[in-house]
Parts: sequence; C-alpha cells; structure tokens
Amino acid sequence: MKKSLLSFLGVALSASVIAQPTLDASDLNYTIGVTYESANAQYINPGSSGANVTWDFSAFSPTATTTIVPQAGNQSFPNSNITLNYGQAEAYFEENATGRSMWGVNASGTIISYTDPDKIMFYPLTYNSTETNNFAASFFSGVQFDRAGTTEVTYDGYGTVITPTGTFNNAVRVYIQQVYSDTYQGGVINYVSNIYTWYIENYPDPIASVSELYVDGQLNNSYSQYTTSQTASLLTEENKDFQIYPNPANDNIKFRSLNNLDVEQIKVINNVGQVVKSISSTEITLNETNVNVSDLESGVYFVHITGKNGSVQSRKFIKQ
Repeated sequence: MKKSLLSFLGVALSASVIAQPTLDASDLNYTIGVTYESANAQYINPGSSGANVTWDFSAFSPTATTTIVPQAGNQSFPNSNITLNYGQAEAYFEENATGRSMWGVNASGTIISYTDPDKIMFYPLTYNSTETNNFAASFFSGVQFDRAGTTEVTYDGYGTVITPTGTFNNAVRVYIQQVYSDTYQGGVINYVSNIYTWYIENYPDPIASVSELYVDGQLNNSYSQYTTSQTASLLTEENKDFQIYPNPANDNIKFRSLNNLDVEQIKVINNVGQVVKSISSTEITLNETNVNVSDLESGVYFVHITGKNGSVQSRKFIKQ
C-alpha cells in the first residue's frame, strides 16, 4: 500500500532539416487561468535522441483525460508562485526566468514539503544542454519519510512530433531522470523515474510525454500523455498559414498571409479567453493587415484568424 502511494507521488509530476530550437521562460512558464488539456495513453517507446528526429506517436490511444488550470502559489509554500492541480495531486512550483522548481505536493492529503526544491526545468534550453540538481523533502504516510535525490534535466533532441492532435515541427525533447530514495524507520525505498517530454515554442504544457517509474529496480508504472488542447492544435504544422510581427509589440502588430489565406475575421484574445479586439473582413487586406494594440495592457495575447473557408488559426504575441 505504501509503495503504491509513493509510486504515484514519483510519477504524477512529472522531417526536414531545421535549426536547433531554443526555449526559455517566455515559452514554457505557465499562464494563470489558461486551460491545458491532455489525454493519457498507453506506454510507447520514446525513440532516439538527436537532431532532426521524427517521433511518430500517431498510434496513441486515449485512456483518460486530464485538465489543468494553473492558479497562484500556495501560501503554505511561500516560495511557490504557481499551483498545478492534476486531479489526484496538487503541486506547488516556483517559476522564474531560470526555470521551474517544485516546493510542495498534496497527494490526497499526504503533504510533501521540500527543504531543497526539486528543479525540473531550466532556461534557456539549448541543444545538448543539461543541468543536475539535488533535492530533499519529507512527508508522513503512516510513518515519517525523508526523501533525497537528484534530478538531471537534458535537452537531448529536436525535430518533429506526430500525435493524434497533429504534427508539430521544431519540437524540443527534454529528458528528465530522477534518482531518489525514501528513508523511514523500517528501511529504504529506491526509485528511478525516466520522463521524456516534448515542448514547442509558446506552449508550456508538454505536447507529448512518456514516463516510466522503477521501484527497487522493478518497473512499477509506465504510461504516455499527449496534449489535446485546442490552443496546441492551432500551433501544429497544418496551421501555419500566417505570421504576426513584431513580437513583442508596443503599438501595432501586423498580420501577413503566407498562403494567400482569404480571411473573414481577426480576433485578439487575452489570456483568460476574452475577446479584446475584433477586426472584420472589410478592414483586412490580403497580404498585410495592421492591428493597433497600443491600448492593451501588457501581457500575453492570442490572435485568432478565421478564414472564409471556416478554418481557425492562432498565434501568440506579447504586448510590452
């Protein structure tokens, strides 16, 4: 029973030639209030590392769904500034310009408190970069447990990811290996967690992940996930018919069609889903349309483009 709970705690948190993509905090730090959806799926081989790899996960078959809506940090963990609720567990993170670190977990009433946080992401992510950090925590589950270990995060590949949601180019693979032990009065439990995650620019949730957990040398659990969010689907290769610039912007953004897309409407939407600007077809030119954003507050916005053929596409921009 104890091993089952502790196993969950270990995993719940858990092709053309392209240039080497680089990701940073503006791409991967979560936005409070935005909904991110994913589907659980069967375990699949994570494939190889390297440059210009194609990872074909189109055979994923969903078994369950997960929805997270990031919230503010928890006051019981004063270093945290964001909370992610995974259903059976809630985790408290500190996100900043250098990465993402976990300070606490609430798993069905079992509270894990970190005295030395678990850093599970670092920025900027550049190809073949790696970072290793120690962590330490304690919790009570029938008896007192002390947890200690290391997390190694490595950007080990980039290329194209194919999932049931779509095809994502310029994807970055981040391999996270956690090696840790839980010590209690009756002995020691040893864990090794291998998590392969794929990210794209401007989307903080993994577009795909493959996880496996070993407990005392035996495989305890393995599964996969992939994003099903509409926002992510609008960033697939099939939906790259236009660009916006400059980004970040101060006064104006410009929309340019790359495939002579016949546009019906342009909407600017804030990070809580509210439409703050709407431009009709009579104000839109084929090759370039100017949108005044000087009156918007600083922050993250999405431009949604509706084509006369009914297609909807999206790009993110930052208003300075």
